[in-house]
Parts: sequence; structure tokens; C-alpha cells
Amino acid sequence: SEEAWKTVDSMNTISLKESQYTFNFDNMQEEGLYSIMKIGSYNVLALRSTSFDTVLNPFYALEFGTKTVTETVKKKTVEKIVIDYDTIIFTPVKITPTDCFATDGKTYTFVRQTGQTE
Repeated sequence: SEEAWKTVDSMNTISLKESQYTFNFDNMQEEGLYSIMKIGSYNVLALRSTSFDTVLNPFYALEFGTKTVTETVKKKTVEKIVIDYDTIIFTPVKITPTDCFATDGKTYTFVRQTGQTE
């Protein structure tokens, strides 16, 4: 099934299906192949563009966003921060066989597009 994600400002979308990705930016489209690997404690998205124009970094560390939820505990209202599985942050990284570290480039925050079907 296809996963479609859109940036908070709605300027960019990325969709991942099987091993292919499509990224839309500035009325242009980048396509290619992706894979996900574990490096150290990070899940890293590796992108190999098959498009002439590429704006994405070859590697991004992936992490889910967080959100604050309000719960009532013993009649008290408390706020707690939980993982938001509908938000994913792509941070550009360089990788070594055992580690990855941030590099120059744009960090994207994508929000899951609900109601996506095949």
C-alpha cells in the first residue's frame, strides 16, 4: 500500500510504495528507489534518485514527531508528551558503517495523509 506524506506547509509531498519514492517540490517531481536501514540507533532512509533533477539528500535519519496530549489522572488534568506516529521528521545525514551524523541540508517534517488507499 502507498504511504503519502505532506509537509506541514503543504509545499512538498513524498509517497513511498514498494521500493519506490516520489517527491513533489516546486511543481516538479523527483522519483527513485528507497531503502531503510538501521545505522547505530537510527533508522536511515537511503534515496537513489532516477530523476534528472534531485533536491533530496541521499540519506535521511527518520524519527517520529511528538505531540502533547492531555489526560485526567486521579481527577487531575496532566499533559504528557507522546510519540506522534502521524508526523515523521527527515533529517539529512552523512553515514559511516556504524554511525550517522547531521549534515547540511533541509530538514523536512511530513504529516501522514489520512484516507489514502491503494
